Amino acid sequence: MRVYRRGSIWWYAFTIAGRRFCRSTRCRTKGLAIEIADAAFRKAKNDALGAAAMPTVAQLFERFMEAHAAIFSAPRLRAVDGVRRLWLFDLSAMLASDVQRSHIEDARRQYLVDHSQGSANLWLQIVKAVFRWSAARGEIATPAWHILQIKIQRRKNPILPADDTLRFLAAVDDLAECKTSTPVAVRLMLGLGLRESETITARFEWLDLEAGTYTPSVTKNRQAVALPVLPWLADYLLTTGRTNGLIVTNAHGGAAYPGFTRYTLRRASQAIGLKAGQYLTAHRLRGSYATALSRLGVPLSEIRYLLRHQDIKTSDGYIERDQDGTRPRLTQYAERFAKKRDTDEIPATP
Repeated sequence: MRVYRRGSIWWYAFTIAGRRFCRSTRCRTKGLAIEIADAAFRKAKNDALGAAAMPTVAQLFERFMEAHAAIFSAPRLRAVDGVRRLWLFDLSAMLASDVQRSHIEDARRQYLVDHSQGSANLWLQIVKAVFRWSAARGEIATPAWHILQIKIQRRKNPILPADDTLRFLAAVDDLAECKTSTPVAVRLMLGLGLRESETITARFEWLDLEAGTYTPSVTKNRQAVALPVLPWLADYLLTTGRTNGLIVTNAHGGAAYPGFTRYTLRRASQAIGLKAGQYLTAHRLRGSYATALSRLGVPLSEIRYLLRHQDIKTSDGYIERDQDGTRPRLTQYAERFAKKRDTDEIPATP
């Protein structure tokens, strides 16, 4: 689409389905002329597709989920479905062609009433992904709106202190419900860096004790990486007395449900003295694993391989730095100023 000026009046021109459109906006202001041209373009696009074929936003989400049911992981599908069912607000019944930037911003504002800014960024990512996917399929015109994510102040994430590891595991063992495998799942997260969803699907058949490796075969990004199993973890798994089937089970021997470690991890965090806001989660146990490897000198590239991330920046975000490595150098730096002050205090020789 092209917007240009003839004399003092702005015009627009575009071609859709072989038909040429060239009209005057009757406006002398370029910004208003662009809005009129965009509206005319969307109307022409809808007419070319057929008004009856234009889906609502809720229908876009349903088609998106149906197309990706065999591709996306279960947690990702649940996130998309959650937005579709609960958090579209007035967008749900709107035709996709009628959605403007103001509508998206209003919906995000309503979402922020009960959610954090980080969660709102994830909400926006999902909405953008659905619209772009539908536009790529030719179902709707390419969205004219462009909304930036909220810039968030990064905070220090909680990790499991090395000195409190044994106390934490003992608290997990005491808090675990009868006949559940929560202690096993926690040790898989700390010893292998598994996601909670990967502990739910973990199987003894993927464990090779002779080679000392475990290869998760149901993962978020579909990668199968042989992870090294440390002796303490291998010995612990042998105490379960099982060699096949699910490693982590519920009280009835079936698969655990998502979030099954949340309560135990919260209480165990309180037991070792962590304060509110610093309680450990399944995700932060994975971060504790990455941080421990980094402090032992494992290169970031190898940590990325063990965490099975595609982008090394993602792995870097899991690691919490401390000052133990830089403190000696900072002390040397501070000594420069101390020496300069001592020199200034020496009286001049008469």
